[in-house]
Amino acid sequence: MKQQKTIKAVLCFASLLLAGFSAGAQNFMRHYDHSGAVKYEPTTSNYTFYGNIKPATLAGMNNTDFAGPHSRISLSVLDNQLNTLWLKTYATQAEVAIAMSPQMCHKLATDFYCSDVIKTVDGGYVVCGTSQQYVERTSCPVPYYTNPFLLKTDASGNVVWYKRYNVAGGAFRGVVEDPVTRRLIACGVNGGGPRGKGLIVRTDLNGTVLSSIESSVPDPYPGASLVTHYLRIIPYTGRDGRKYFALSGNAHQGGMGIDGGILITVMDVNGSIYTNTFLS
Repeated sequence: MKQQKTIKAVLCFASLLLAGFSAGAQNFMRHYDHSGAVKYEPTTSNYTFYGNIKPATLAGMNNTDFAGPHSRISLSVLDNQLNTLWLKTYATQAEVAIAMSPQMCHKLATDFYCSDVIKTVDGGYVVCGTSQQYVERTSCPVPYYTNPFLLKTDASGNVVWYKRYNVAGGAFRGVVEDPVTRRLIACGVNGGGPRGKGLIVRTDLNGTVLSSIESSVPDPYPGASLVTHYLRIIPYTGRDGRKYFALSGNAHQGGMGIDGGILITVMDVNGSIYTNTFLS
């Protein structure tokens, strides 16, 4: 059984502030001031290095509050000898406007947690993850939210569009692009705590939501509140020659002390579900 749930994008467009630098070293050993993961791009022989960075300032603005620096997206491209070709970090127009307002506290106020990045057919990139803002963290009178986001850039990391989706407590963990339609499919969870469910969101090439699906698999222990979330999505071609997407994640009984299992879902580019299985 699956449930259909429609969501809308908020903060539909923001050209983000960019701050970048490049650096080189020798002997194929590199040290970086941010954490993340690396993907190899065989078409360019470059590496995409993505993750999180916590600078004290960003583009001359205060990025630090009483709990320390806010987490930011770090996106960079390295050549085949691991020299940094470019590196970008980002802030939204909305939080910059708040920081610059005379009535506010003159600080940036948003945390970003980067989960995945892909190179798109136009040579650019799409980053997915979670954005978070709350008064207790910032000491500023800002709106509270914990929402998933998608960020689209060009080949040099400059922003094309940014969208945050109003899924309370939600997070995106993985994203892929269908190279034919250029549609995006992002997966993750629609909320935290004992009621979290795996979330699949399909968008067009501009990040506008086409559909969203909340995973619902039979609970082996009725009443135990099965919690599910997706961690990864992999495109593949089936025996029938059609394109499919395999999503994998975890499932467990929220708050019941019952061990969980593996969540596996197979869907096509149009959002039709063919397999939705819980393996305990």
